[in-house]
Amino acid sequence: EEEAPPGEESFWVRCPDFFRARFTDCWHDADTAMATYLRHNHAVRAEISPQRLLEWLPGDGWPPLCTALGVPILDEPFPYLNTSDEFRARAGWDT
Repeated sequence: EEEAPPGEESFWVRCPDFFRARFTDCWHDADTAMATYLRHNHAVRAEISPQRLLEWLPGDGWPPLCTALGVPILDEPFPYLNTSDEFRARAGWDT
């Protein structure tokens, strides 16, 4: 079994406690976890003014992120690191 990168072990040890405290005790149940995630996102959208909220995904690249931060749009490819498959492989989850 591959060792976790330095510092990552503590993340995996604390992760379940974080999910329980921040989202739900039933974080391991896919339906409950997804409903909780969607409820959380709805609460954030309801609380934060649309002018202050950026809903961004890495696939969106630099433009929306740089625009929201008020900085020039970078003229370089957006780095696509830590893909879902890489994350799952490190976590020992089936891909």
